[in-house]
Amino acid sequence: MTKQELMIQIRSSDLSQEQKNKLFQELAKTTDPKKIADKLKKEKPSKKSPKKEDEPKKVRARDEKGRLVGDDPSTPDVDEAWVEAKPFQPKSNKKQGLSDAK
Repeated sequence: MTKQELMIQIRSSDLSQEQKNKLFQELAKTTDPKKIADKLKKEKPSKKSPKKEDEPKKVRARDEKGRLVGDDPSTPDVDEAWVEAKPFQPKSNKKQGLSDAK
């Protein structure tokens, strides 16, 4: 396996960016890419941080015309510029108003 092929495998792996950088550095220093290929096979992807589902997602507030709403400086304890996001609800594909009668 050539160094270029190994670089492509490292890029497409599920490893964290930190792990990939470490392998790239070792690959640049070594003359034998087989050792790095073996390390790549042994490396396990790092555990990703769990998603914070407890905290609601915040999005910028908008008025009726779709313009961004600014924060009111007279209310320092409330941030009017950010609101909680509404959960996504996909639209139904069913056509409304049509009956099954023939």
